[in-house]
Amino acid sequence: MAKIELVKFAATGGVSCFYAGVNAAYGDLSKVKKTQWRKINPDFLALLDTCVKEIAWMTFPYMGELHAIVSGGAYVPKAGHHGKGKAYDLGGLHWRTFHGHSPQSLSLIDLAREYHRKNNNEPLAWQDDYLLYLSIEAVIRKHFGTVLGIHYNKAHWNHWHIDAGTPVGYRSTGFGSNTRVTFVQAVLKAKRFYEGDLDGDCGPKTKKAIRMVCSHYGLVKPLSNKHTWMQFLTLVAMDLMQKREGLV
Repeated sequence: MAKIELVKFAATGGVSCFYAGVNAAYGDLSKVKKTQWRKINPDFLALLDTCVKEIAWMTFPYMGELHAIVSGGAYVPKAGHHGKGKAYDLGGLHWRTFHGHSPQSLSLIDLAREYHRKNNNEPLAWQDDYLLYLSIEAVIRKHFGTVLGIHYNKAHWNHWHIDAGTPVGYRSTGFGSNTRVTFVQAVLKAKRFYEGDLDGDCGPKTKKAIRMVCSHYGLVKPLSNKHTWMQFLTLVAMDLMQKREGLV
């Protein structure tokens, strides 16, 4: 099989991409560099394009135009998916002024520091940026199987690591289940169906809460069903955005 050459990119999903070498830059576009010389696998870039377009579409009614993404990089000369140009570290998103409101941004490092400083196992479930974070992660999980963020470990406080090394879908046991369960627990907590820790363990309390949220959303089949998982993520993304805006 012929080796796929990496391509340079300056945007994804029609949104300009910037590179941040330090944490402070994720929330401040004056401290970033254009990503034009960064490289990525073209097939992976196509997946990323579709994902970013959906994020932009989902947030537009509430945030305005998504006009900039700040990243910690795509291709990195090391082992793993970054070494193949098939991973992306998404650290910040920026929206333009909208309906007279000031421009809005989401910096993962700023959110994570507040999240871990104040609450440890008790997330800031009603903080606007945290609800926005969960909404966007729901969209990302529709397109990528591996998503590591502020709930995973300290190395990922400043970004989502995204790759397609595992298939999209929910599983409560086995390889890759921990991050999926933790994300679902965070959503359950934001929806007030769950009061336990975000520990990635799908125990009796988590299973009961999942049944409750599925009933709430009118989902009949379990989350392990691919179609149900995609429906769940779509509903979560829109629901938590509306909750952020005080509409539900």
